[in-house]
Amino acid sequence: MHLTVNEWCTFCERCQRSKKGSKGKSPMGHVLATKPLEVIAIDFTVLEPSSSGKENVLVITDVFTKYTVAVPTTDQTATTVAKTLVNNWFVRYGVPQRIHSDKGRCFEAELIMQLCEHYGIEKSRTTSYNPAGNGQVERFNRTLHDLLRTLSVEQKRRWPEHLGELVQVYNCTPHSSTGFSPHYLLFGREPRLPLDLFLGEEPDRREEVRPMDWLAGHVQRLKMAHDRAGERQREAAARRKERHDRGIVAPDLCPGDLVVTRQRFKSRAKIQDFWGERLFVVKEVPGQNGGPYLIAPRDGLSDPKRVTRNEIRQYFERPTVQPLGTMEAPTVEAHREPEPTTTEYLEWHIILPSEPVSKIPVRVTPPPPVRQPPVARPTATAPPPPVRQPPVARPTATAPPPPVVPHVVRPAAPAPLRRSTRTTKGMTKPWN
Repeated sequence: MHLTVNEWCTFCERCQRSKKGSKGKSPMGHVLATKPLEVIAIDFTVLEPSSSGKENVLVITDVFTKYTVAVPTTDQTATTVAKTLVNNWFVRYGVPQRIHSDKGRCFEAELIMQLCEHYGIEKSRTTSYNPAGNGQVERFNRTLHDLLRTLSVEQKRRWPEHLGELVQVYNCTPHSSTGFSPHYLLFGREPRLPLDLFLGEEPDRREEVRPMDWLAGHVQRLKMAHDRAGERQREAAARRKERHDRGIVAPDLCPGDLVVTRQRFKSRAKIQDFWGERLFVVKEVPGQNGGPYLIAPRDGLSDPKRVTRNEIRQYFERPTVQPLGTMEAPTVEAHREPEPTTTEYLEWHIILPSEPVSKIPVRVTPPPPVRQPPVARPTATAPPPPVRQPPVARPTATAPPPPVVPHVVRPAAPAPLRRSTRTTKGMTKPWN
């Protein structure tokens, strides 16, 4: 009974759509680069409105060097994104090979696609509702919020004026993943800070050498720094993956499984179903390095899409039972066939229809058994009753007579004593 109840709950449609269920988890993937300007990641973060009316910040960061630029904007349109990329990154640091972002409308607009095509840039994107797919720029947003939180109340109202200085502090600080500052990995030298001028020190102060010798040494030092930074980034990524993938086994979904997608509501939806009504079929599963699942709608009315594991849930359909159709009953005939012997018996023939109407078996009543006449069996004579013998008198042991106890006569009291007793007895009664 326990297995039956468990099976019923597993196939329950309302339970599968309304209950949250266990959160799925897939192996962790990474967005890594091997050289500067190979991949840049972009994203918007929204802050409190400033005195100038700006509340949006477009963050652009280089994946390899961690060098970051933050530009305050008034809106999040595709035109603003295109102008910011060209004026604040392309003309200053160069054109990247690939731009990575989420699926925001401002990043997936036709204008951005034309910009990438014009410069020969590849465009990549994360899956829906997956901030971890653009984790590096999301991590910088948290650092930027911490830096802005240290400002005074008056300075927070004018945070766009202090944004460049705070980002410069980040770019000049050695990064824990690379061991070098983002400025050094991008430009090959440490920046000259106001503190260096105050102390009279220069970051790269050396003896005077010929320009070619300095260039050769500079290229060699920069190459060693890039190699070391790349090695440390891979080690840090492996540590993060090990912590994230603890307890994760092989993908629990296989191609061909049915899944439902998580529903997202913009308004109040406290009693709505967690999972949608539409069914999807799993087409591809990620490998050992993680990644999204490729699913396609079972009805085929839309294109396949890629989603993360926590956005889908496996769906179990209850096995369908074929309805009972019109069943043609079998014909049963009975006839007698003569036998050479004098004994006759009934032979039953079951004539089934040519084509069965239903796959459900039909119970056929078997013929009644033929009762045979009883066979006379010789009866055994009962043995004569045993003769009872008269009981034999056995001598009984008589109990010995009780011992004769002689009667001892109690001596009578003397006569004078009896008289005195009567007299005394009569005198003690005053009413006599």
